[in-house]
This record gives sequence, C-alpha cells and structure tokens, in this order.
Amino acid sequence: MSTPTRISTGIRGLDDVLGGGLLRGSVYLIQGSPGAGKTILANQMCAAVASRGGAALYVTLLSEGTSSIIDHMRSLSFMDENALGQAIRYVSALAAVEQGGIKGLTDFLATELQRTRVDVLVLDTLLNPAHFGSEQEYRRRMLELHAYVQMAGSTTLLLAPCSTEREDGPVQQVVDGIVELRERASGVRRHRQLEVRKFRGSGFLPGPHTFDISEVGITVYPLSRFDSKPHLAQPM
Repeated sequence: MSTPTRISTGIRGLDDVLGGGLLRGSVYLIQGSPGAGKTILANQMCAAVASRGGAALYVTLLSEGTSSIIDHMRSLSFMDENALGQAIRYVSALAAVEQGGIKGLTDFLATELQRTRVDVLVLDTLLNPAHFGSEQEYRRRMLELHAYVQMAGSTTLLLAPCSTEREDGPVQQVVDGIVELRERASGVRRHRQLEVRKFRGSGFLPGPHTFDISEVGITVYPLSRFDSKPHLAQPM
C-alpha cells in the first residue's frame, strides 16, 4: 500500500498528535464551543500552507462576512498581509445557502474548486442538518462535497460550533476525521484541551492534549508517548 500524502498543519505540536499532519484530499470536522479556537486553528493552517507556497480558500457562512474574521486574525503573528487575496482567499457562501440550501452550498464550493486549485479548503461555520430539512439530502450533498475535494486534492476543514450532534450524524459519518477543541473554567483560569476522536487512514496520539492560544496562535502540548500509546485507525 502506498503511504498517504500528508499536509502539515503548521501548528506546533498538532502534527505530532496527528502522526505527521492531515491527509491530503481528506475532510475533517473541527468542532467545539464558541471561543474554543476553531477559527484560529483554521486560519493558522491556511497561513502555514501559504507560507510554503500553497493556496487556501476560506469560505464563511457567517452573516458578518469575511472582513470581521480577517480583522480578528490581524492581531496574531502568523497572519501575512501579503498573502491575503492571493495565496489565501476569503469568500462568503451565505447568499448561495439562502438561495439554494445545501445544494446551493455544494454547488458554490464545486465552482470555487474548479476555478482555482487550493491545498486547504475551510468551511466556517458548518450548519446543522436541521437547517436544510431532509437529513438524507444533507448527507448526499456532503458526500458530493467529499468527492469534489478528493478529486481536487484539497484538505478540507469543516468548522462546527459545538459537539452536541449525535455520534452517528450525517457529518460524523462522512468525514475522515474529527478534532474536538474544549475550553473549561477552573476558578479564574481557563483550561484548553484538544482531542482527536476519529482519523481514518492513520494512527494518532490519543488525548486530551493541552493547548494554549497566544499572539503566535495555537500551540499544542502532546501527551508523552510514554503516557499513551498511539491509537490504531480502524480498517475502512
């Protein structure tokens, strides 16, 4: 069997947890409560890919548009102003969703992927299947998206606002991996943890792993391999 092609996240410590990085052309669900760090993680990976000469497409469904995201990221040292609009493009798919639902979204993404090759595709924020009526239709369109990004070779991050959806939901079934970010309060202190809950085609280092957010972005502190044995992915 050939060794799958990896793409580095560019996030210190995260590639160690993932066994060397994400797999090219795969789809990953990044989930966690608001403020847990999902948007920073995705933008940090886009910036890392751009710094290596690659390209990233950041698609938002948020009503405030893309300018708000860019403004928030400017305070972090990984953001390169010269990459914006060139190596990293930010676009809104809100109108496509409002006009065509889940089909409008997948058609929009397919068009963008045909227009230009990207190494990383981010979809922020993934809406619940309840927004689109039929769960069966939602799952079918997500499978279509999976096929598009595989053909394009684009590693895809789907950002979800929480982890309350059931484990056998349509998104969980379709994606190749799930990374959960958690933030817990202990008095006046905040504890952040990252855990890989699914990773097809690769082993990974089980967690939870501590991480922090500073002016350089996210830094992950993996558990020692002496403390935890790497998890073996289930056969497909």
